[in-house]
Amino acid sequence: MITHVSIKNYKSLADVSVDLGPLTVLVGQNGTGKSNFVDALRFVSEAVQLGLAQAIKARHGINAILFSASQKRSNHMSMMLDFDFIDGHRSYSFEIAKTSKSDYFVHTESLHGPDIDLNLTHGLGDIQDATGKKVVNTPTYKSYKTLTLSFLNPDVTLEQNVSPTAIHLMREFLTNAGYYTILPETLSTLGDSQTTSVLAQDGSNIGSVLRLLKTESKDRFHSLIDFMSYAVPDIRDISFQEIGGYIVVKLTHRVNDHDAIFDIKQESDGTLRLLGILAALHQDPAPSLITIEEPELMIHPGVLGVLSDAIIEASLRSQIIVTTHSPDLISRFDPSVIRVVEKVDGATRISPMEDAQIETVKQKLFSTGELMLLQGLRGQSQS
Repeated sequence: MITHVSIKNYKSLADVSVDLGPLTVLVGQNGTGKSNFVDALRFVSEAVQLGLAQAIKARHGINAILFSASQKRSNHMSMMLDFDFIDGHRSYSFEIAKTSKSDYFVHTESLHGPDIDLNLTHGLGDIQDATGKKVVNTPTYKSYKTLTLSFLNPDVTLEQNVSPTAIHLMREFLTNAGYYTILPETLSTLGDSQTTSVLAQDGSNIGSVLRLLKTESKDRFHSLIDFMSYAVPDIRDISFQEIGGYIVVKLTHRVNDHDAIFDIKQESDGTLRLLGILAALHQDPAPSLITIEEPELMIHPGVLGVLSDAIIEASLRSQIIVTTHSPDLISRFDPSVIRVVEKVDGATRISPMEDAQIETVKQKLFSTGELMLLQGLRGQSQS
């Protein structure tokens, strides 16, 4: 689990430091930077899994990433992630510096923990520690534009205090995270027939994921059906039909004491989006981290209790981060998991709720959602 994130100069995140738990709910108005925080974590995952150059290119270059205010753009950005694993605490950090109009390099990179203590500078052809001692020979490494964590082989015996387990755990956590923005129109299109347990970030392969879940993880699949039936009481089952290399998803409804089967295209947008979110939350094996942007969109307020229950249950398997500005949804969560997101002078601030507001909720004078509507949620930095 990621327990703490520090980010400097990434998009609107000029300088944020955020504690995370098994479940974290980011609450703020549109444009305050909730999505930028999620994207920063996604950036690290993509940089480790796909390469730093591709992660930066996907965001339209280094200039689109660096924080800018008052007509002045920062020339460096940095991130630090603290992890808690079963066998101990570890941290990973890096700094990327801009060198010219559109060029950049990795300036520093560090990995620390009980079994790893590595401060890296990136030289041509090798990696060095802070004293200049060569750590591991990498003759094909010819630039400063790659994060070491993305290519360092856990099986290599290093000269420094570096455990292969530490490298593996951090890299696996980052590459097994899922960042979900699920829209009904994507779910209603035909997905390729394939065998996969990993839901695509737009949910486009939901048929393949649910079909495998139904055959290989029956308990998890039945839990998903239970949540769907709480929200849409006449839903009984999900079935699949393969046509020409594509999977058609069908939902069984109980109508007038008879089963009626409907193609997924015939379902409402709210039903489709709920199905997509539940599919993300019920994957087996569970992702290390699941982020969901504004899960309340298109979903009836009366269903938000079911949705919040599913999110809380999934946080026992995966770390969950949710962004929202829905008073109805945030009232379903303990105020201790809420982080207030605001923008001040063009820069995002993220902090826990003000202690006085938390106490008001605990005394049941107002719900979190009512406080949000009456006076706005206040972060501790505003106290």
